[in-house]
Amino acid sequence: MLLRRKLRVSFLTILSCVLVGGFAAFLLRILGCVMSPSFRAFFLVASVALFAASTLAHLGWKGQTWKGDSFVEQLDEAIFWWMYMIGTVLGVLGTLAP
Repeated sequence: MLLRRKLRVSFLTILSCVLVGGFAAFLLRILGCVMSPSFRAFFLVASVALFAASTLAHLGWKGQTWKGDSFVEQLDEAIFWWMYMIGTVLGVLGTLAP
């Protein structure tokens, strides 16, 4: 039950970030904004850097409590999710932007 819920939340979160990035790229296209290749590359590199940093920071976490509800653990989880969401939006935007 918990695994299915976590998978559902993860899928919906990433899907919503993909939609946000796609919508931003769509708006840029409608407004006639064109990104330079170096700017698009920056978005893609920033996306990979955020994914890598959040994943590596989450590995080997030593400050865990039994319940997993300390402030530090909650902050770590929030930072992890925000880095993944921003990385997804930047990756989609860098890929789809005009």
